[in-house]
Amino acid sequence: MVSRILLTFFILFSSSLMLSAQNRMEKGEVRHSYMGGYGHANVLDSYLSPYNYTGSNFKFMFESQTPCKLKLGKGDTSDYLYHTQLTTDASIIENRTKNVSGLAGGVRWNIGVLRNFYTNGSFSLYAGPMFNAYVGGVYNERNGNNPAQLKLSVTLDAKVMAMYDFKAWNVPVHVDYRVSAPLFGAAHSPEYGESYYELYELDDSRNGIVCVYPGNMPSLRHLLTFEVPILKGHKLRFGYSGDFMQSKIHDLKYHSYTQNFMVGMTTTLFRK
Repeated sequence: MVSRILLTFFILFSSSLMLSAQNRMEKGEVRHSYMGGYGHANVLDSYLSPYNYTGSNFKFMFESQTPCKLKLGKGDTSDYLYHTQLTTDASIIENRTKNVSGLAGGVRWNIGVLRNFYTNGSFSLYAGPMFNAYVGGVYNERNGNNPAQLKLSVTLDAKVMAMYDFKAWNVPVHVDYRVSAPLFGAAHSPEYGESYYELYELDDSRNGIVCVYPGNMPSLRHLLTFEVPILKGHKLRFGYSGDFMQSKIHDLKYHSYTQNFMVGMTTTLFRK
C-alpha cells in the first residue's frame, strides 16, 4: 500500500515537472535576494591547532542580479548578467573531546558580469569572471600567545550559473544553481611558527602576502535554490549552500567546510 502511494506521488510529481514555465529576466529587471541559514561547520587551522573543530554555522546572504548589454567585441550580441553577492557567516566550534571551543567566520564580497552562453526555452546558462574579496578569522581559546588567525584574500574566480523554470502543481518554480572556484590572487598568511609580532614588527620578516592559485588554494563554493511566488513581486526562496574552502600556505593547512539550509525572499524591481 505504501509503495503504491509513493509510486503515485512520484508519477504526479514527475508529470508536474514536465510543465515548463519560461521566466527570463526582462530589461530593467532587478532581483534582490535575502537569505539566512543554519548548518554545520568543520574547521581546521594548523597555525592554531592540528585538530579539526566542528560545530554550528550561521550564514546571511544578499544577492543582486540585473540583465545588461555590453559590447565587448565586434559582433558580440550576447546577453550579460550583472551579479553581486555579499555573504557573512559565523561558526561556533569545538574539538572532538568538547573541552576547547573556538570561533570562525568572515565576510565575503563577489562582483562580476556573467555572459549568457546558452538559452533554450526555460533553461539558461551563464558563466564569467568574478572579483572576490574575503576578510575573516579563526579564534581558539586555548592558544595564549597566538589565539587567532587572520584570514584575508583577494582572488579572481570563475563562476557558472544555471537557471531553470518549471511548473509544479500549476505553481511556477524558479531553480537557480551556481558554482565558483578561485583561479588566482593573493592571500595573507604567517610563516609556520611565526607570531604576528614577528610578522609585523621584525624587519627581516616577510609581509605575509603570498600568491594563491588552485595548487595551494583548491576551493569550491556552490548554491542551489528554489523560488516560488508568494506575493506580487516577492518570492519565497530556499535551498542549500555549500562552501568548501581550503589552502596550504607556508606549510600551514587550513580548511573551512560549511553546509547550510537557507531560506529567505527574492524581490523583483524594475528600473526605467
